[in-house]
Amino acid sequence: MQEMDARHEAMQLCLFGFDGTELSDSLRRQMDEGVAGFILFGRNMESPAQVAKLVFELKTYAQRPLILAVDQEGGRVARLRTPPITHLPPMRRLGKPTEPYLAQQAGALVGFELSALGIDWNLAPVLDIDTNPDNTAIGDRCFHSQAGQVAQLGLAFARGLESQGVASCAKHFPGQGDAQQDSHFFLPSIAHDEAFLRSREWIPFAAYAKAGLAAVMPAHVRYQAMDTAWPSSLSPTLLRGLLREEMGFEGLIVADDMGMGAIMLNWPMEKAAVQAIAAGSNLLLLCNSAQQRKQAVDALAKAIAEGALSKEQRQLSHEKRKQFCERFVKGALQRFSMLDSAEHRALREAFWDNWKACPESQFLQPLQKDPTAP
Repeated sequence: MQEMDARHEAMQLCLFGFDGTELSDSLRRQMDEGVAGFILFGRNMESPAQVAKLVFELKTYAQRPLILAVDQEGGRVARLRTPPITHLPPMRRLGKPTEPYLAQQAGALVGFELSALGIDWNLAPVLDIDTNPDNTAIGDRCFHSQAGQVAQLGLAFARGLESQGVASCAKHFPGQGDAQQDSHFFLPSIAHDEAFLRSREWIPFAAYAKAGLAAVMPAHVRYQAMDTAWPSSLSPTLLRGLLREEMGFEGLIVADDMGMGAIMLNWPMEKAAVQAIAAGSNLLLLCNSAQQRKQAVDALAKAIAEGALSKEQRQLSHEKRKQFCERFVKGALQRFSMLDSAEHRALREAFWDNWKACPESQFLQPLQKDPTAP
């Protein structure tokens, strides 16, 4: 395979973060080189109108399916907060009434708003279980402390998103609620045995896989009972063995930001990027560093050109991305007028009316620090 072909294929395995709020020459160059898409952060956002304009210009320039993703979980992890975008309560509070219809309404409302901005993919819901009070990185991002309730509520939220044509993403497979450390800075290790994991942590992800929903994000966490060498995001045992073969998941697998401390403090980017794809991830998130993006793409291109990444795994990744794009990725459409329309107001008012009827509705409080912000 020619070097340029290998690099183009490598770019198709990546979703990049970027700086700035406008279409730039750097973004044009990345699209020309084949990048699968972009993830938007607060640093890319000034207002809903500006985000809609940026998304439209990106998709117009690309002239091909270009994935636009965002973290819009609710609570402290919500990149978009400016009206008429709805700022949802934390999922821990949304989950306390344990009413799936409320979670589904919340998902549909978020999906409607993201669709109006042209965004294709919400990296939510969190399907971790709220069991460790010291786990501040996850904490109130979880729906509940019981696995069955997390499965029910998380799937309802995901179905609400997807009812509006916006992909969901179950995270952080196979469950990092019990982690003692924050993977943004360290590599957590979970020591529960396999029987315990099956009885609790895995239940929501198995339900999500069975439901045929869009995507799963593996955790940068080591599960000692399953793989002593690799975290979930780099583990063929967990991605190909457990998620694909045993749970039967058929959607897209996207590795969490490869620049997080859990990875960078333990493996060179060049090794980690190739291992993630070889293990079963179909896309890599590279959210912040230009140097890390280059290292990852160079290493993937080299592995592709030299045959170090199997043709079978590469083909599976491209097939899963293509299926995802056909199902969820929108072209350059002007939909901003949908925000604050009669349909939008009806969705928003129905959710808030039902939420205010719940005892947990007094959620307004100072936001904690967002652990996912770059």
